[in-house]
Amino acid sequence: MASLYSTSLKTDYLDPRLNVNNRIEFRLNKDTAYYSNLRLVNLGAHISGAAAKTIQSTAGLYGLIKNISLFDGAVEIDRLTEANRYLAFRNLTNTNHDNKSLTQQLSKAQVGYVLQSDGKITCGDNNETDFNIGQSNNTNEKNDAYLDLRKCLPFLENVSYIDTSVFRNLRIIIEIDPEIRNIIQDNNLTIANKPPILAVDEIRDPSVVSNLRKAFKGVMFMALEHDVVVVPDQVAGRAAQAGGTIVDQEVNSIVNGFDNKVCGRMVLMKAFSSNVAIDVAGNKCAGFGRLISKAMVREKINFRINGQTILPNGGLDKPSKKAFMLHDTWGDFNMIHYGNQPAIGSNIPAAVHHFVGVPADSHLGIDANDSDRVGAMDYIGMDFGGRRIVQLQLDYTRGLVRDATGVDNTQEARGLDLHMFVEVQKTLVMDGKGSYLVKYV
Repeated sequence: MASLYSTSLKTDYLDPRLNVNNRIEFRLNKDTAYYSNLRLVNLGAHISGAAAKTIQSTAGLYGLIKNISLFDGAVEIDRLTEANRYLAFRNLTNTNHDNKSLTQQLSKAQVGYVLQSDGKITCGDNNETDFNIGQSNNTNEKNDAYLDLRKCLPFLENVSYIDTSVFRNLRIIIEIDPEIRNIIQDNNLTIANKPPILAVDEIRDPSVVSNLRKAFKGVMFMALEHDVVVVPDQVAGRAAQAGGTIVDQEVNSIVNGFDNKVCGRMVLMKAFSSNVAIDVAGNKCAGFGRLISKAMVREKINFRINGQTILPNGGLDKPSKKAFMLHDTWGDFNMIHYGNQPAIGSNIPAAVHHFVGVPADSHLGIDANDSDRVGAMDYIGMDFGGRRIVQLQLDYTRGLVRDATGVDNTQEARGLDLHMFVEVQKTLVMDGKGSYLVKYV
């Protein structure tokens, strides 16, 4: 890195070649050498027919990005599906200091926490106008986000430069997610993206480019691949039970998305299958909207790889076990306290209200404005240890809760989508004749 920055570099700002139907495409110039730190700047959006709204998400404006891909012509080099979910998670894998001082400023996300004088802890920078999304006439760039694409395209993180004399038709394709609940809590508004700009550093020194070309023989990288398991909705059709009863729902599912692949770290996040579970009164959605991982009552999670059960003694069956495993796999994790708990003390899940409410004067130290984020950050981490997966099975159990009168807790019984992101080993191999092959290891 130091040698590249000590030579002549030129920063180019590329406008999209295509921006239609929530699809944005950038194309890099041919026969040019670029440093691999491609980044999006001026990533923003606007809403119509309403005053400015506060961004309320752990993804921030990264919530706009549904999928992102790196193509050379028709050849896919790298791709991240459900990018906004993964980027929301990665925003939390920093220290509180880094999130408060840096990450939230770049992404406009609600991350990083402050201890107030009254003993309460508040999340993000709710009161700063830099974290607002404005009307269609808003052109203030301080409200936009900045994204280093190495965060979501591991290929870029593992190469020092990109040579478009080899990758002759290099394209960045971004699919925009129009779901308003990924960005703000209002669920009755329409959001429109503002075309971002791709910033690239061109290496201008011919001798440096020549040396880099001679040295480049290919690269091995851990691509991020995605699959999803559905936990069926259990609100209707269940037999009547006595008040206070918890009935277990078990799902044992074969996950085919990682078959015959060498797999490393995994993160699993639990999102509701429909917006019914997060929409509350007053045209609002609760907590962090769609981009959450919801803690469930009496939850158990385990995996079987090639017929072998991975975790003993019932697997991950307590919040403490899940927290330890998440930290062991992904390192620091910055969440609001009780973010991985389905309830706090006597605040049991209610039959009608969707999220646990904490009183404003609660001694638990959560500000009233953040109380519906309790239980919204229960991520599952695990390292598959470089195993080649022939067959992966997920065993999942959750408790379906009834209140004291025997009425279903509708939120706890709503359908879930279990999104799994797994690092999968891939390699790009040069053939010595200027061509290459991208394949799984």
